Amino acid sequence: MLDTLLLHTAPRGRVLICGAMSSGYTDVRLQGPTNYMRICTHQLTVRGILLFFYADRLAEGAAQLGAWVREGRLHVAEEVVEGFERAPALLPTMFSGKQPGKLLLKVADPE
Repeated sequence: MLDTLLLHTAPRGRVLICGAMSSGYTDVRLQGPTNYMRICTHQLTVRGILLFFYADRLAEGAAQLGAWVREGRLHVAEEVVEGFERAPALLPTMFSGKQPGKLLLKVADPE
């Protein structure tokens, strides 16, 4: 994905790399992009980020994201499946890439 992204960045663009969750569940070694010189030729900025570096601002970030969703400025793609008994069948689908967005399992209504 990073190889493709680098081909479509504007000169002096910015690339943010946030973790690598999908690689944490396999034995596959990640390789760097084959067209990494695009970073140089287009003067790109590449920065890594982990959520834990901003632990003191999580509440602020959650509030801002929630406001943007309510205002319609940010669209959230969710698939909600109801019933705890369906959890075992859903587990293998989490990293299959079939559906975009978040897969949520609704166990019960909040009290």
